[in-house]
Amino acid sequence: MSQQDVVSFMLRFVREANETEQARWRGLIHHVQSDNQEPFTEFAQALAFMQANINETVQAAFSSKDAPMSDTPDNNNPFMETARLWGAFMPQYNQALLDTMQEMMAAGAAMPQQMNNMMGQMMSGWSGNPQEQQQLLTQLAQQVDQLTAQVAVLNQRLTELENQK
Repeated sequence: MSQQDVVSFMLRFVREANETEQARWRGLIHHVQSDNQEPFTEFAQALAFMQANINETVQAAFSSKDAPMSDTPDNNNPFMETARLWGAFMPQYNQALLDTMQEMMAAGAAMPQQMNNMMGQMMSGWSGNPQEQQQLLTQLAQQVDQLTAQVAVLNQRLTELENQK
């Protein structure tokens, strides 16, 4: 009979919002096998919790009870060496992933202002006749109205999903 090691986590994300403040997210991560849990407000905290529990499981699977996982290479035990390298690499990978996500979110948040600037430059340099300008502005307004309606539908669906807890 083969042995199977399992590491399972449950994540719960809660969005808190009120009339005066911007919505905030918080979470709770639960390690199923140990029943340990930890609240978090940044996903990096959840990743660190998962990594610590995974490291413990890997250490228990590939080492004897008397030999703790060390930071020095173990050329006699390739599984322990793999686990050691994985434990050293994962925090750096997690941070790089989080940094990339934050950069993408910042770029997305800056996009509306960039679009407004670009539209302003286009309109100020355009020397068409007033009738053409009015027609273009009407088309732009219609497109903005369509996008606004789509965002409203998405917000409604998001609210429905949040209420399905």
